[in-house]
Amino acid sequence: MSGFHSTVSRREFMKALGLTGAGLGAAAALAPAIHDVDELMSAPTSLKNYPWYVKEREHLDTTTETDWDLLKRWDNRFNAQSTYAKSHYPSNAGTADRAASGTARRNERYAQNLPGYDHKWRALNAAKSDSSEAPSYGFAGFTDHEEAGSSNEDLGLPKWNGSPEENSRLLMAAMRFFGASIVGFDEFDTKYQTKLARLCTSSGNNAVYPALPDPARAQWYEFANTPDGRAYETKDAGGTHMISPATGTYFISWATSQTPELRGTNGILANGNNPTISKWHENIKVRLARFLNALGGFQVYGLTGDQSFVVSSELGIVLTGGGEVSRQQLYSNDIDLGPNHNSANMMTNFPLAPTNPIDAGMWKFCLSCGICADQCPSNSISTAKEPTWEIPPIEGLPNVTKVPGAKMLWTDMIGCRNYTSQFDGCAPKLVRPNDYGGGRSCFSVCPFGGDRMAMGHNVIRTAMATTTLLNGFMASMADVFGTGQTALRPDEWWDMGLPAFGFPTHIQATKGQWKM
Repeated sequence: MSGFHSTVSRREFMKALGLTGAGLGAAAALAPAIHDVDELMSAPTSLKNYPWYVKEREHLDTTTETDWDLLKRWDNRFNAQSTYAKSHYPSNAGTADRAASGTARRNERYAQNLPGYDHKWRALNAAKSDSSEAPSYGFAGFTDHEEAGSSNEDLGLPKWNGSPEENSRLLMAAMRFFGASIVGFDEFDTKYQTKLARLCTSSGNNAVYPALPDPARAQWYEFANTPDGRAYETKDAGGTHMISPATGTYFISWATSQTPELRGTNGILANGNNPTISKWHENIKVRLARFLNALGGFQVYGLTGDQSFVVSSELGIVLTGGGEVSRQQLYSNDIDLGPNHNSANMMTNFPLAPTNPIDAGMWKFCLSCGICADQCPSNSISTAKEPTWEIPPIEGLPNVTKVPGAKMLWTDMIGCRNYTSQFDGCAPKLVRPNDYGGGRSCFSVCPFGGDRMAMGHNVIRTAMATTTLLNGFMASMADVFGTGQTALRPDEWWDMGLPAFGFPTHIQATKGQWKM
């Protein structure tokens, strides 16, 4: 539970935001003016059902500035989890010792039967982690054609022939039915292929610098005019070549929800806390592929495993209108879920209309907030109030885990990984001693990740989308008004009466009883 106690009344809080009396009238003036049903029906609509205060931007125009001339495709073998990236820095010499320390700390927590690590939590973690069989799936699709299910021809149906807009609405509904909380689309055009797509997966990243990764182990993303307009893969001495059509390719980005209450427990389930986190993406992928096959033999491809996304999964969320970039960089912030989601993406030849980036004021709020940076025990998150084009060095050396081209607040992911390895997670500074607690503090303290029904949440979300003047005040009030989720005693979780899967599945729903 929070260590803070409010002495501010609801009316005082609303008054501070200018939402009483005349201030309320001014706030109402921010809402769109709809005078009758005909005007409502003719108002612009979107493939997504955003709140009125969320602005939809132009294609690829995110709220973070981008220099498209400077931006280039990223080699995913340099991600901060890889041996190759870590071996660029002096701290790599302590990698084995940190890993041993982290293991020892977790075992000590087990031995002491600490909350979050005791018998019932270990049983729950074991149940979540147990794997189940899934169809074998390569880059281009099912490796066993029989796993693809019935095609439209098998069902005696013609090939589906909807417009891109109709297809996007169809797939949006289907993806949510399959379990995706956030869904977005785009055409995989030249900018994606030359600037945004990763060069390769993380395969073969275990080389120790200055040695080079073995090219034969690399898995390259390539784009070409394929004979039948379908993706395929081939291998040679230079590695595996995963080839997508240069035209007629579309992008599907989605995320499943996670539960903020488990984030706040700082136990063994505080990090990958969705009970189906690894399985759900596989399930969605399989159902998506079978759905498109039954519609008309359409192909959906990619997502062969962790770190195999053709575009950084959180960047995909931002580009397709699922959220905005965060100060922390590892996650994006969704207007409903905040950082509590797990993202993925694939490609397809099913024509889709794009869902554009949004501006809900979240990136501007991040610039004023900084709670995640203040509470980061490894001091890896930038405390700056303004973004920069310059990527700061790590341990006095160039940061190889980032590519230039965006104006950002830059996180030291090497420092982050070193700390979480040594301490088997990271709890917020204010909540736990640095030697206790799993999970990720930046997720658990983010004001966007707290109780969505808290008193201040809707007020804050509306205000930050229309003005930046109150951002600093609202960030300072996050814990007081329940919009932050800084701490929770692990054993309280068992009696909370949470919804199925630990999160409200009707988030972003717009029909009747399900609308929030």
